[in-house]
Parts: sequence; structure tokens; C-alpha cells
Amino acid sequence: MRQPALFLILALLVPTLPPAAERPEKKWFGFNLTEQYTLGKQTNFRESDFAWMRKHGFTFARLPLDYRIYVDAGDETRFNEKALAAIDEAVALGKKYGVHVCINLHKAPGYCINPVKGLDDQLWTNAATEDRFVAYWEMFARRYKKESPAAVSLNLLNEPARTAASNYLRVFGRATDAIHRIDPDRLVVVDGMDVGKTPFPELYKRPNTILSTRGYVPGNVSHYKAEWNKGADKLPVPIWPLVPAMREHFYSPTKGDVPHSALVLQGKFPAGTRGALRIAQVSDRADLVVEADGRTLLEKSFVPSSNQGEWKEIVYKKEYSRFQNVYDLDVPFRLDRNAQELSLRVTNGDWMRASGLTLVFPDGRSNAIPALYKWGAPQPRLNLDTSGQLTSTEDFDPNGPVNEFLAPWRAAIQDGARAFVGEMGAYKYTPHEVTLRWLEYCLKQYQAMGIGWAFWNLRGPFGPLDSGRKDVAYEKEGDLLVDRAMLDLMKATRVR
Repeated sequence: MRQPALFLILALLVPTLPPAAERPEKKWFGFNLTEQYTLGKQTNFRESDFAWMRKHGFTFARLPLDYRIYVDAGDETRFNEKALAAIDEAVALGKKYGVHVCINLHKAPGYCINPVKGLDDQLWTNAATEDRFVAYWEMFARRYKKESPAAVSLNLLNEPARTAASNYLRVFGRATDAIHRIDPDRLVVVDGMDVGKTPFPELYKRPNTILSTRGYVPGNVSHYKAEWNKGADKLPVPIWPLVPAMREHFYSPTKGDVPHSALVLQGKFPAGTRGALRIAQVSDRADLVVEADGRTLLEKSFVPSSNQGEWKEIVYKKEYSRFQNVYDLDVPFRLDRNAQELSLRVTNGDWMRASGLTLVFPDGRSNAIPALYKWGAPQPRLNLDTSGQLTSTEDFDPNGPVNEFLAPWRAAIQDGARAFVGEMGAYKYTPHEVTLRWLEYCLKQYQAMGIGWAFWNLRGPFGPLDSGRKDVAYEKEGDLLVDRAMLDLMKATRVR
């Protein structure tokens, strides 16, 4: 008789998840509203945004906030009631229009994913900073205790990163406990570790806790030419679905933490074929060797320094004590006889990053082989047929980056996790057709997983309204320019 009693005790100790029908996050579909995103630039939230969301069937608004707006400049332990009234107004608008409001600290005491003066990751290591972070959430828990969990949720911190798992779990475990002591039924949203990449059961097993991931993979699609993303303007024009491609990085055999391999192209390469490898960046040193059927076509050393050279920009990394200069340089080679195999590799140094390889054949045909970012991945062996089509000798998934990123989240959901995509979208410079194909794939994956989502913008360069894209046939809706194709896609891929 003892064994059933023991199981009963354990069952009572382990929190149970509500049935799927009682998980409102499954049908959270909407946008981030960024009116209070940056101190000094804050404005009131717009009733027209909530009305528009209601009109088109969207149910969710995330408010990414700058914590500095709501505290006294000289004493961050004192909250500014006048400033907090703007959030109260957003909550009231959400209730009026049937839109769930999720309150998020995008800039928090001691942390922001983006570089912000004074927010230098002390949240993870400084006890006083951690206390102020927890006090913030205690304030919000008390302030909105009377609001239904269906109306308001609390999203602790945007995109935690740059710390150990033990710190991540401690800070968020403590903040979640503090909220639930005040308001046990409040839904707490916790972003996955490493910018929404990793779900932890220590958090998603807690009652009334939802984990949030991101919909920005791969970054060369979502953040192409984004001004704040250094080097994004140097990326090749993104494509989706992916095609067989080389990897961006070539590693030296002396770099022991990653695989050393050659990019190998097999096919028919007649005499007179010309090639050009686009060198984007070199770390410390890279000796490049290009061969055709084992014959050397090119040997060239790249050694960045502080002097003038072939590079466009000098970059010195103090943490590695080495130069990682930006080159943006085409390195040409030419075949003097027919060949069936081309090989490109780095034989000495650290690493070289390339943004693509172009081949031009004597009959005028050309082939541009894109480069995909995946740190630590070996270079592939590719086949190039006479029509110019690339195939891979290894298993190739044209949607691989998305599937790989979502794999731990699928597993967590099967393990009982409540999950949600708190931010997603592609910046305005990604070609519209590419954006739509990529979004369709991502949204259908979320639909199959039974999770909701929020685009970074409603109005702006990631969203369906006033995006500033130059390759969209907009529709007018009052004063708004509507990306109808994107909007229709959003509506068609929601969880029913």
C-alpha cells in the first residue's frame, strides 16, 4: 500500500500543465508595439493599432519596454507613476479590443541584448542589480493583479544571452517565484537562453510559465542589410529555400576546435574556366590553396594587420589578441587545362570567411555558388552538372536552418512545454518574394507545433504596414500602406 501513496505524493508535488484547450498562448497572433522601446523617444501607444488588430483577427500585442522610462533618473528604486500610466493605457486598449497585452523588459536593469551604455550584463553577476530586476516584476505583478491572465502576461527579459545557464536559471527562477507569490495565476513568459535558442525544463515545468523563442533563423534572411547588424550589408542576397552551397568559413588544420576541410566541386571544368572566391574576412592569417585535379592553380597568403593592405577595414579583437580585418576582395584563378575536380582550402593560420564563389565557363555560362553561415561546419562536396545545377553528396535539407533551430523546441513541446514565438520577421531589404517563401515555411512549422507568434513590427520594416519595402505592391487602408500578400499569409497560417 505504500507505493500508491508515494506516487500520489509525487503527483501532488509535480505541477501539471493545463489541457491544450486552456492554453491561450496557442492562439496568440500579433505584433510587438514599440512606442515605449527607447528612453527619450517614447510615445503613447496608439488606439488605432489595437483597432486594426481587432479588425483583422489578431489577438496579441507585446510591449518591449525600456525600464529607464518608468523610474526616477536619480533613484532607480523609485517608480514613476506618470510614466507607468502609458502601460496602463495599453492594457485598457487591449481589453477594449480583445487583444492580449504582454509586458516585456527589452532594456532591463543591467542587461540589453543590444549595446546600450550602462547596461553591461551586470544583471547576471551583481546582487543589487538582480534585486532591482526582481523588484520591477513585483511592481508589475501587484499593479496588474486584478487583470485576468487572459488579458495580461509578463515577459521577464528580451533575449537573454552572454551568461552561464546557472545564472539564467537563478535570475528567472527568482523573478518567476516573486511574481507567483503575489499573483499565482499570472502567465509568466521567459525567453529561451542564448537569444531564444534553448528551452530549459527547469522553467517550462513550472506552473503558468511559457517559454518564448525567436523566428529570425537564418539571420542572413531575417537581417539582410540591417543597419545595426555589422557586416549585414556585405552579405549575399538571401535565397529561400536554400540550395546546396559552400560554407562561409574555411578553417586552418591548426585550429583544433573546428573541422578542417576543403570545398570540393566535381563536374566538367574545361580549360579557360575562370573562378573568383569572394573573401569577406580573415582572422589572424589564412593561406589559401586552389587546386584542379590536384594541380595548384593559386597559392595566396592573407595576413591582416594594422597597416595598409588589401583589406577594406581594420578590425582588432582584443579578446583574441588578433586582427580580423574585413577584405571584400575577389581572388581570381583560371584553369589552364580540363579538370573534373576543384578544391579550395586553407592550409595554415586561423580562419577565412568567404561570401561566395563564382565560376565563368568559356562558353559564357556562369554559376554563382552561395555561402551559408554555420560556425564549425565542414565544407561540403558539391556536384556541378552541365546545366549549372548544384547537388550535394551529403544529405541536404533546403529548410535546414529553421528545422535545426526548432528541433529542441519540438522536443520541449512534446515534453509538455508551453511555448510561443515572441519575435519574428524579415527586415525590409530582404527581397519580398524570398521573405514570403521563408515566412510561409516558418509559420507553417509553428502552426504544426501548435504555437502562436508575434512579428517584431506592426508598422515598420518587419511588418505588414508601412514597411518601407521597395518591391511591394501596397494597398491603401486609410492612411496605411498594407502589404496584402504578407497579411494574407499571416491570416492563413494561424492555429485554428
